[in-house]
Amino acid sequence: MGCNRYPAERMDSRRYKFENEMKEFLISAKVTISVYTKVEAETIEQAIEMANDRTPMAIVPNGFDTERENWMLDEIDGEPFDLHEE
Repeated sequence: MGCNRYPAERMDSRRYKFENEMKEFLISAKVTISVYTKVEAETIEQAIEMANDRTPMAIVPNGFDTERENWMLDEIDGEPFDLHEE
């Protein structure tokens, strides 16, 4: 008669837990959002060019008084697309 350190029930529960552990995935997606910025210019073409020079890294939540320097996030209104694992 062999000596088993763990009863069969305990071994089965450990195996079950190991076999049924959930994997973790890092999923990236693209989301289209609406932003705005205020630009002082003589023409719309000049205003668009100036706005285009502003970096999207400076997107600020609405409510801050920096809309003349940054892109302002009004609300996240897009749907995730192009989902993929990192």
